[in-house]
Amino acid sequence: MRRIGLDVLVIGAGLLGAGSALAADLYVPVPEHAAMPESTPWNDCYVGLPISRTAGDTLSRAPLSDYSSPLEGFPVGLQAGCDFKTASSSPLLLGIVADVFGNGPSGESDPIPVAPGIDALSASSVPWFGTLRGRIGLSLDNTLFYLTAGLAVAQVNNEVSTTTFAGETVFNTHVGWVAGAGIEQKLDENWGIFAEYAYYDLGAQDYTYSAPLTVGTLELHPTFHQIKVGVNYHF
Repeated sequence: MRRIGLDVLVIGAGLLGAGSALAADLYVPVPEHAAMPESTPWNDCYVGLPISRTAGDTLSRAPLSDYSSPLEGFPVGLQAGCDFKTASSSPLLLGIVADVFGNGPSGESDPIPVAPGIDALSASSVPWFGTLRGRIGLSLDNTLFYLTAGLAVAQVNNEVSTTTFAGETVFNTHVGWVAGAGIEQKLDENWGIFAEYAYYDLGAQDYTYSAPLTVGTLELHPTFHQIKVGVNYHF
């Protein structure tokens, strides 16, 4: 009987060991949840509200004398654009942005002698202007540094009056260029604040006035600097 009992114990131990080995072979590890990649900052589109300060002048070549009129103001605008990462792991990006501003800069020249005892005054204003620009940027986490340049279009009004004539206003559409640089800081996934500097050269256009003004045709060439700050909504 003792012999039989030992045999039973040995057989039972062997079956237990075999069962454990089989269970180990059948074990399938539960896969861990793969971490979802975070969204790449700056690879998106946006709309924004910039406010600005402008300062410059309108250079004029006149038949009797050259002069300039200051251009100063606080334009407010709207902008929209998209940025594209050159690679998901690269800090470089390329983008395109368009904007339009109202309440543009304006100013009046000093008196311009046009005849004995007769002075003329020239007042320039830019009711609206806009740009279509490319930009290249360097992103460092939630901060973006960028350069931008492109096409600038504006309406320029110029009024000339003299001590003997009430005045006449002529307007033209100017097409020129703009270039600048800026920085934007994202506050969260959607909102960002930015600051930007831009220089505008709107090109030269001829403005022709009627005979009573005795100034004939003027060539006006507006240029100005702009400092912008604002907020963007990214999506």
